[in-house]
Amino acid sequence: MKRAEFSACVFTVALMAFNPAASLNAADLSGRAGAFADIGLGLRPLGMGGAYSALAADENGARWNPAMLAEVEDYLAGFSYVRQFNLIAYNYLAIAAPDVYKGIGAGAFVIDSGDEVYNETTIGLGFGVPLEEFGSPLALNAGAALKILSVDYGRDTEGGPDRVQGTASGFGVDLALQWRLSDEASAALVMRDLLNTLNWKREIEGSQPSSGSYTEGLTRAIVFGFAYTLDVAAFSAEYKPGLYADTNDRLTIGTEFTFWKAFKARIGMAQDMAGADRNRWVTFGMGLDLAMEFVGPIKQVKFGYSLLMHDIDSSPRVGLTLGW
Repeated sequence: MKRAEFSACVFTVALMAFNPAASLNAADLSGRAGAFADIGLGLRPLGMGGAYSALAADENGARWNPAMLAEVEDYLAGFSYVRQFNLIAYNYLAIAAPDVYKGIGAGAFVIDSGDEVYNETTIGLGFGVPLEEFGSPLALNAGAALKILSVDYGRDTEGGPDRVQGTASGFGVDLALQWRLSDEASAALVMRDLLNTLNWKREIEGSQPSSGSYTEGLTRAIVFGFAYTLDVAAFSAEYKPGLYADTNDRLTIGTEFTFWKAFKARIGMAQDMAGADRNRWVTFGMGLDLAMEFVGPIKQVKFGYSLLMHDIDSSPRVGLTLGW
């Protein structure tokens, strides 16, 4: 099979598998539109506006594009914290490991957000497979990530005995492809929550006890990404088509510049491509990457800061990454 034919087959099968018509309409969801909302996490990804699906060959791979775990070269672990719009706290921990078997890279992440009123936890496991190792004529990587989801809400005593309490549990599966076009250029396709379910249970223990349960689906997303990387700069873009009647196509672009080999300056922007409210955000970020030779096995330490500018409120983020 010729290279062009092989590439066309891979992408056609992926797009057929991701059939928006088979997914739930947004109107069918429970009304908790913010449940497991994709706010984007990680300092470098958010510093570049969230245009990261074609750059995620690091600890963020399992979260942003598991296929790129096949390109991870070092063991990496990163942590970041943000209070989104000065309202909801998010703690994010991610790790990645190179070449666990025949070039396959692996990664994992944990996201914990909220408080006793409403708390969400996501545990994700991902892997990236270099298809060239298994006969692909193209520099293609494929990946998948499984996310275990849990919710606990209504545990605040201030709500009184008649408050609604409950839990939820479920899963989501992401599938991804990455095409290494050249040493500098990369294209990506990520299908988020291709398979998913979320089962809710609620109860009221007050003067009129009641309970109930129901099942819903998470909103699916498909992302097309492209990145071009040089020694002193990186440029990336993402296009996310609106798959539901109440969502719009969204475009994200980001850049990163390197100064003195260690200092990183980042800027990004994302906005809907239609609608009265474009939901525009602008991000700024900076990082300091230090090579280490005297702290045991640690080879690199990365400090980072990013700031999301939005009409609601600004959201600063801080974090740390270690490599060995």
